[in-house]
Amino acid sequence: MREWLRICDDPQRHECHPTLRGQLPTRVLEVFSVHDPEVLRLHVSAPNETGRYLALSHRWGVPSENRRFCTLRSNYDQFRDHVSFDQLPKTFQDAITVTRSLEIPFLWIDSLCIIQDDLEDWEAQSKLMEDVFNFSYCTIAATCAQGTTDGFLKPRALRDFVTLKHKSGDVFYVCKTIDNFGVDVEEGELSQRGWVLQERALSHRTIHFTETQVYWECGDGIHCETLNKMRNLKSAILGDSEFPKSAERLVKGGRIELFQFLYRRYSRLAFTNKTDRSIAISGLEERLFRTFNTRGAYGVFDAFLNRSLLWQRNGAEMRRISYPRWRNAPSWSWMAYDGWITYVDIPFGGVDWFDSLESPFRQNPVSNTGNANDGGETSPIELAAIARDFSRALPRRPMEFVVFDRPDTEHHPEFKCVVIGQDMPLDVSAVQKYYILVVTPASSGGATRTYERVGAGFVGKHELDLEGPKYEIRIR
Repeated sequence: MREWLRICDDPQRHECHPTLRGQLPTRVLEVFSVHDPEVLRLHVSAPNETGRYLALSHRWGVPSENRRFCTLRSNYDQFRDHVSFDQLPKTFQDAITVTRSLEIPFLWIDSLCIIQDDLEDWEAQSKLMEDVFNFSYCTIAATCAQGTTDGFLKPRALRDFVTLKHKSGDVFYVCKTIDNFGVDVEEGELSQRGWVLQERALSHRTIHFTETQVYWECGDGIHCETLNKMRNLKSAILGDSEFPKSAERLVKGGRIELFQFLYRRYSRLAFTNKTDRSIAISGLEERLFRTFNTRGAYGVFDAFLNRSLLWQRNGAEMRRISYPRWRNAPSWSWMAYDGWITYVDIPFGGVDWFDSLESPFRQNPVSNTGNANDGGETSPIELAAIARDFSRALPRRPMEFVVFDRPDTEHHPEFKCVVIGQDMPLDVSAVQKYYILVVTPASSGGATRTYERVGAGFVGKHELDLEGPKYEIRIR
């Protein structure tokens, strides 16, 4: 690992050269000093203080077990003075051992560096995750640890090998290959956790500790203990040391495919607290918004508003998440639900988009961690739209190609549709598709015309009342 770090620190040899002394997070665990290699305490950083630190990406495991190893208001002052190494769980001990062996002074661990029973502190620190992993000198991924008590510096099984001797006298050792980054990391348990996607993407380089070996991931690819080096497109996106710098070269279609790939993948990941769904990717989103020179929030890009909103349920069910009132996700965002998503299959360059939506991002700043201006309002962000009625001649089972956000939803007379666009088929005999959002009144009548999204997909012209009245509505 020292050699990998040395090479990565040389900007002439690698593309993953990070800021050598990044800004320290609000709190870090001090684990090493030339004057006291065994120091262990919670360090509260001064404003704009810089230094080298590692960040730990790990699974919490059983909540009742991990709760014993958290910083709380009751032990905060004690931890600032001293933290007992022997009382820490094995995963934390292993992370400290690695950090000390690299002679890095500080280590960031979420459950120790964020006061877990202080909601205000948690909310404030959760908004800083982009900087925590961006400024980290390196990220330790405890890939093979099942939880905080498991550890990741585990004994290795002996590998069987065959010895071959060439007539020249050279000796070769042949054994079964162990280089399988896809299984060991991509499909590993750690990579199935919601927070980890962002942690990996925003890190300059990551050391993955797996059951079989240690992998080194940086802008130069994936390096194995066996001295092999590998690359693949999906890993390159998340392993980009300046994520998403490589996306700057993408044209519009490529950028759309990138964010859809990331969101499809993210929607499958698990959370201990479902309400983390909108926060655990916010740092990654902000990086994409800046790269694409646009605004957005809750999984929706202003620059790609129509396609962003045409997401669909991709599983048996989606359940509405009960968010805190100050960051309630709107119904037009898939982050309002727990469940897998995909996107309506829409050809590039083959759609005439309608001017039926008004972006909620162009007037006021919006973030996943709070509503417009973070003002603490209880109402979710609203999307202004022009709605239409469905045709009164609809068959009994209309909208065959519309997927409802909740599978038990049935067509209702009060449903309306927001027609976002229509395709331009090359074959004049082909049925023209109209891409729509299906909405339903959020309350019983009233003059507010407030609606909620219930589905998305495409329909034929005969299913719409395109000559009828238009309604100015707001989708919340």
